[in-house]
Amino acid sequence: MFTRKKQRKYVHFLQRQLYTFFYVHIHAHVLLY
Repeated sequence: MFTRKKQRKYVHFLQRQLYTFFYVHIHAHVLLY
């Protein structure tokens, strides 16, 4: 069963993963050029 509290925690986790991905991607791009 998926509780609302657990869902919010999961969404927060996904947002942090996405933010980290973009952060690393942009910095890798800057370092390459």
